[in-house]
Amino acid sequence: MEEIDKKAEQIPQEVIKEQGITILKHHINTNKIAYINLLFDGKIIEEKYIPYLGLLGDILGELDTERKTYSELITEVYKNTGGITFKNEIYTEKNNDKVYHPKFTIKSKLISDNIPKLLELINEIITTTKFDDMNRIKQVIQEIKSKLQMRIINAGHEIAMNKAFSKFSYAQEYKNRISGASYYEFVCNLEKNFEDNSDEIKNNLMKVYETIFNKNNLIVSIVGEETESEKLLSNINIILDNIKDSICEVPKFEYKQSKDVEGLITASNVQYVVKGFNFAKLDYKYSGKMK
Repeated sequence: MEEIDKKAEQIPQEVIKEQGITILKHHINTNKIAYINLLFDGKIIEEKYIPYLGLLGDILGELDTERKTYSELITEVYKNTGGITFKNEIYTEKNNDKVYHPKFTIKSKLISDNIPKLLELINEIITTTKFDDMNRIKQVIQEIKSKLQMRIINAGHEIAMNKAFSKFSYAQEYKNRISGASYYEFVCNLEKNFEDNSDEIKNNLMKVYETIFNKNNLIVSIVGEETESEKLLSNINIILDNIKDSICEVPKFEYKQSKDVEGLITASNVQYVVKGFNFAKLDYKYSGKMK
């Protein structure tokens, strides 16, 4: 035990401004592998469209673009990178459960020589994705529903915890709407009423798609050596020149606290019962002893 450092290792980070956007550079030896994240602030999305932001994260990369079919796109992605994923993440502030930062994150990893190609693929996906193939969109929604059902069955404790925490945490309520039980109900409703609401689904998806990708809404993070950072910075205009550069207004999010006791029925013989409370209201501060 004496050989283990009591202090957590400090990850190197350099924060710079480049062409009006924030770049986070983490210079670590990664054997010429670059880990690049693009984080777009989800707070600019109106409250009623928050579930569609979750849907956008699940559906991007699964649809045709103006230049490629979705199968060609997937082949090109894995041919040149270790994968491109679209994910909603939420960052919270210590000791303040009312302050949170939702980010629509594009994650990628690749050999550093392929950075220009990665940026071209990301640019193609976030600027030229087509939302006119409603049969394909319905198929993807059905796949999302199936994956969520499996997650509820295999990790029901996570869903139950998120639902309980959403009663007193702004961040968890937001998470519930983009990936939790409320999001599952949203997806089920889309699939059930797809034929009647296909135009509305398409229009709402496009509205979120056209809003979220904005230069003034972007933070870029890279993990790698200095040469990887230089290559990213010299090619970042592949994206910056093609996304919006407008003032981002942050709409008000009305958090409605609920004390309702809720239950979800699943096709499983295992029950998960979760109770939760905000211990900060009892003047406790979090520590590792609580685990």
